[in-house]
Amino acid sequence: MPLNNPIQATLLATILLSATGAAQALTFEPFTEARFRTLQAENKPILIDINAKWCSTCKAQGLVLDSYQRQYPNSGITALKVDFDTQKRWVTHFKAPRQSTFVSFKGTEQVGFSVAETRAGDIFKQLDTLRGVTTAPSRPASSAPSGTEQPKVGFFERLFQRS
Repeated sequence: MPLNNPIQATLLATILLSATGAAQALTFEPFTEARFRTLQAENKPILIDINAKWCSTCKAQGLVLDSYQRQYPNSGITALKVDFDTQKRWVTHFKAPRQSTFVSFKGTEQVGFSVAETRAGDIFKQLDTLRGVTTAPSRPASSAPSGTEQPKVGFFERLFQRS
């Protein structure tokens, strides 16, 4: 049967990849304790994204995560989004001092923690470490080539820099 409908083709590809156990893309899901515990029990790479809809830093981080997903479609990382405003129990559980906090787990082991990080290279490095890749570039392809990197400047420093 020909698959003329792109939705049918995508659904079939997803089912086939799942059935073969192939690595999956970085996926985004709302946080639930049950899903978190299941991923931990399966020793999967998990990114906890403490996020708020109104947070501009969170939006900037989301763009970097989308870029990572496009560049590494088989990362196998599951990003669980904790809503900063409605899931305070989990914000406290993960010791997040504010929204825009990332906490990385490989199974039950916490392997990363960052707050308000928006530099693509640093987020890429955290995600590469999470999936056990040390040879991948620590910055997206659109970053400056080696030898021309700018000094590391945080979000607030960039906000107030003079052009």
